[in-house]
Amino acid sequence: MAPQILTSIYPPLPKASYSNIFDYVSSESESSLADKVQFVRQDGKQFTHGQVVREARRLAWTLRHKLGLQPRQRVGVISPNHTMYPIFVFAAEVAGLVTAPVNPALTVGELAKSLEQASVDVVLAHPSCQDNARAAWEQAKAAMGRLSVSATSSAATDGLFMFDDADELVTGAHGEPDLRAQLTDNELESYRVEDPAKETAFIMFSSGTSGSAKGVEITHSNVIHSVMALVATHDDYFGQKDVQVGFLPFYHIFGLIKLMHHPFYLGMKIVILPKFNLDLFCEKIQEYRATASLVVPPVLLQLAKSPVPEKYNMTSLKCVQCGAAPLSAELFELLEKRYPGMAVLNGYGLTESLPSVICSGPKELPNSKGAAGRIAPGVEVRLVSEEGHDVGQEQGREGNPGEVWLRGPTIMKGYLDNEDATRDAFTEDGWFKTGDVAVMRNTEIFIVDRIKDLIKFKGFQVSPAELEAVITSHPEVADVAVFGVWCPAQMTEVPRACIVPRDLALLNKPDECMELEKRVRTHMEKLVAAHKKIRGGIEWVATIPKSPSGKILRRLLRDEAAREAAKLDAQSQLRSTLVTSLSAVNANNNAKNDEEAKESIFSPVSPVAAA
Repeated sequence: MAPQILTSIYPPLPKASYSNIFDYVSSESESSLADKVQFVRQDGKQFTHGQVVREARRLAWTLRHKLGLQPRQRVGVISPNHTMYPIFVFAAEVAGLVTAPVNPALTVGELAKSLEQASVDVVLAHPSCQDNARAAWEQAKAAMGRLSVSATSSAATDGLFMFDDADELVTGAHGEPDLRAQLTDNELESYRVEDPAKETAFIMFSSGTSGSAKGVEITHSNVIHSVMALVATHDDYFGQKDVQVGFLPFYHIFGLIKLMHHPFYLGMKIVILPKFNLDLFCEKIQEYRATASLVVPPVLLQLAKSPVPEKYNMTSLKCVQCGAAPLSAELFELLEKRYPGMAVLNGYGLTESLPSVICSGPKELPNSKGAAGRIAPGVEVRLVSEEGHDVGQEQGREGNPGEVWLRGPTIMKGYLDNEDATRDAFTEDGWFKTGDVAVMRNTEIFIVDRIKDLIKFKGFQVSPAELEAVITSHPEVADVAVFGVWCPAQMTEVPRACIVPRDLALLNKPDECMELEKRVRTHMEKLVAAHKKIRGGIEWVATIPKSPSGKILRRLLRDEAAREAAKLDAQSQLRSTLVTSLSAVNANNNAKNDEEAKESIFSPVSPVAAA
């Protein structure tokens, strides 16, 4: 039976006329953008579009002729956001290098695994990350069989450089030089990419369900087509006159494409923040009269409910783009009430597909609350049932759920040095299986479930298997299952663990279980990054549900957690109803009926009301 292929309502993308990412995103520079402010440092220092182009080409010349890096060699970046970050990324594209951005919040061991997996030749580290970066680089080099710096060689030959946008050059604690120290006035012409669909530009990291993060190979063609699609779908909302306050990390695919490459192509001013702080975010919106921002649901929740935004003039903010998780109708309503007229755009994408393969728009069509959006141009979608049947054109009125399969020019080249994982992710005819389940209603896609066990905490991917390996390495743990539960307070999934203690007698000793929990959490602190913490709680159990083949049945655990959450929610609603009724009764009763009210079910001291 022929597959039921869903396509975009947008016109097809034109043929890409550039093969190098930087040549494409800077193609408008000389004609109209050279003098326009492009990036703004947190303290207000500005960099024009033309300056960024020149600095990128100068740095590219240094990378090639001073550091000796040749096309296809790899550079690891361990750093928070700053204004030199995009300049380096563009320089690497000019020089034909491969950039491997890594989350600076990872532990030394996690950083080392990423650097080793990407087989990087050089590491750039922000001064705030230098101790962990140095230790990780030493571990990675040892694992790759490379010699460490000797007493007679310079730090510069050891491959670790300081990476910052401070006005003064920075030297590392062990003498590591600032990357900018060797800049000259020479500029490098762009490396000619012969086959942009095969030439890797980035190695991003995506957690799978089978262990540590996998390297995702993103090509020049992937990025070019992603930006082309964003220009086609977001043109109604963004342009050169807009200003964006940006805090999403550049090491994440969302920030890399939508906070760096897309705005640079447009000439949209970006005020770069190293991390999110609500007060600072609102302050910069007011200071720069910002019109747009990229956000994740927990940030929108703060914007909707926190009293902080009320201290600032936020009226310039006309549009926010949100990804990482579906938005509830309730959150939409809160935002509409506090920010009348502000557009909230949703979107869907993965590291493997690049962002916004499904996105809100076009402007003349309604965007339903809770929808991920419509299929972007150039992207093909199939919805495939559990039985393996296409259901994309059999949606009916309410939608017929199916796993989202994607095909198009933005889909990754594959997993780095991992043929098995790549083969598992793709069908023989090139469809990428996302593991997410969706329905389609009136051209809009709604994500309704996830087949994969992957947990998404505030946009960060968390592998249950990786956390299980860490927890079971504790000597007092016999078995464990980690799964995601929804946290309404934070508008995100959080990891929860069901743990079987080696001493099952502890299950009848709550105090001792609490002490063991402290020891397990302390054990994890040393081995996993902050976003991988077990924030959804630990349950002590006698057994873990598994299939006959030994696979953990996480869906059963998630379903049970959802049922318990529904019960608690129902109890909470009952308590709210009772207390509200109590207030009404107390307000209407006169002194004569006070004694009777005390005996009522609605009494403040009633066990029911206090439950």
